Amino acid sequence: MSKIKITPEPNKYCIGIPTLNRIDLLLPALLYYAIDLPTTEIFIYDNGSQNIADKINGLGVTRGLRTAYEGLSNVTVLGGNGKNLGVAGAWNVLCEKAFAKYNYALILNDDIYLKSNEFEMNGIVDWMANDNVDFYSCEKQFDWSAFLISKRCFNTVGAFDDNFTPAYLEDCDYLHRMNMYSKVRLLKHDCVPALNPTLFRRSSTLERDPNLIKDYKDANLRYYEKKWGGGVGQEKYTEKFGERKTIT
Repeated sequence: MSKIKITPEPNKYCIGIPTLNRIDLLLPALLYYAIDLPTTEIFIYDNGSQNIADKINGLGVTRGLRTAYEGLSNVTVLGGNGKNLGVAGAWNVLCEKAFAKYNYALILNDDIYLKSNEFEMNGIVDWMANDNVDFYSCEKQFDWSAFLISKRCFNTVGAFDDNFTPAYLEDCDYLHRMNMYSKVRLLKHDCVPALNPTLFRRSSTLERDPNLIKDYKDANLRYYEKKWGGGVGQEKYTEKFGERKTIT
């Protein structure tokens, strides 16, 4: 009696992960995803010079994981030239790469483990498509460490503002922009607990130089206030820098 081979339906999303200098947290997460999400394509943008592809290949050789973790063959590493595009810049590269092939991108931090399988993730994507949800995030305390964004959302709202560099307030900026389109019913965003990470390690990637943190946070806050006429929750403008345009 011949065995019936069941071919799973292709995934409707891919994963994008920006990283700077925490490959020590990224690699364990990838090994988990190789088990949980074995056929999910993963794109990584390396804002540093971590030689991620070589280290992934080395895992298979030194630990005999080539067979057990075949999902690692689905990983593509971008960047890695030492040029730090910042979080927003890396998100843009990952989204552009994702939306060349998929209609949804699951963007994850390198310091989390999202315990979900492909059946669950495709189910969330189906729910988003059926309910016209364009952006789907984890709860507020997890700081956009995991979110699903649709191609329609990225094309409508536009790219993330990479003037927020290297990080801080790029997420608030995008949320404010999405809200503008949501008010005229061109977009819909939502949040339910199912996308929350199981492990949230707060890698402190950039917190090794307190003075640097203060400088870039202050600079990004000044830029945010100039762009929207006030701080987070106090925005006066519905268009950047007070431009008067109508969303169509």
